[in-house]
Amino acid sequence: MYTLEYSKFFFEGILKIKEKEPETLKECKGLLERLQYSDFGISLENKHNMDLSKYKKIYFHNRKYRIIYKREADLIYICGVGLRSNLEIYKDIYKEFE
Repeated sequence: MYTLEYSKFFFEGILKIKEKEPETLKECKGLLERLQYSDFGISLENKHNMDLSKYKKIYFHNRKYRIIYKREADLIYICGVGLRSNLEIYKDIYKEFE
């Protein structure tokens, strides 16, 4: 079982989703609960000159949103959640954590 830790940036993303599409929060919560037991995300790579190789992503809400996280031993650090469009979440994660 993994311990989940959330960044301030993650909670900012949740608030944005809550304003736009509050029904998606239940789906997000379910994925985060599942993540405690299984590291099932897809590894990120170098995207548009942003090295995100130490991060993983999970899609939800018809692949519209992403949860971005990184794993260190038994800790999963949830970095952010946000829209995929125009690489928005990836740019935000890169600026915030790199």
